[in-house]
Amino acid sequence: MVYLEKFVVAVKVDGKILREYSDIVYLPFGSEYSVLLKNLDSRKCVVDLDIDGENVLDNSRIIIHPNDSVELYGFKKNSRVTNKFKFIEKTKEISDYRRDRIDDGIIRVEVTFERPQPVINWNCLPQYYSLNDTIKYNWDYTAQSITLYNCGAVSNSCTTTMGYDDGITVKGSDNVDQTFQKGYIGLLEDNSTVIILKLKGINENKNEVLIPVTVKNKLRCKTCGRMWESKHKYCGSCGTFLE
Repeated sequence: MVYLEKFVVAVKVDGKILREYSDIVYLPFGSEYSVLLKNLDSRKCVVDLDIDGENVLDNSRIIIHPNDSVELYGFKKNSRVTNKFKFIEKTKEISDYRRDRIDDGIIRVEVTFERPQPVINWNCLPQYYSLNDTIKYNWDYTAQSITLYNCGAVSNSCTTTMGYDDGITVKGSDNVDQTFQKGYIGLLEDNSTVIILKLKGINENKNEVLIPVTVKNKLRCKTCGRMWESKHKYCGSCGTFLE
């Protein structure tokens, strides 16, 4: 999982979280995957999600509540997901037809948090305000009249380096039942946070990935060969950084 500015992004295959190597996630060609988004802040946030340079949320955004998460299973159309995400090899035939794009194989998540709620000193409000007037005043100040989407119920059926990559995401199976509902959020901060992941089906040794590399897979130290659980950042034997 990638953690940045109180937000977590992870790629999952068969319900298991995949390991990242820096900003790279290895998974077999033909895999259907999902994207897990988790908000660890005490404020709401909105999320934009692009894959291969294209918005997969039908040009809307997802609201994620504080300390909550959304697992997106595929391409959203209107208020529901129609097809799962499927990672396939970008063959020569595909490249010749659709052309190579600079952000092929890249998942881009942009997160914008809600501004902190203002603190109102009730003793300083004009005396001619009634309680209802005061509530309306507060609501008008914090509300932002934009329509977004918040994830609804989900059924069980279900790097920053740009350049040529070896795989792309296409529409997969349609046996997915994930729906969304409209929601609202307060004024947003001016700055956003961007998290990038690169999907690859070919590993660093130029071999095709046959099994998804999950966080439960042990890491082998390149210096002494010892195996360690993913929670370890350094080899307990020789001190080498594990990657």
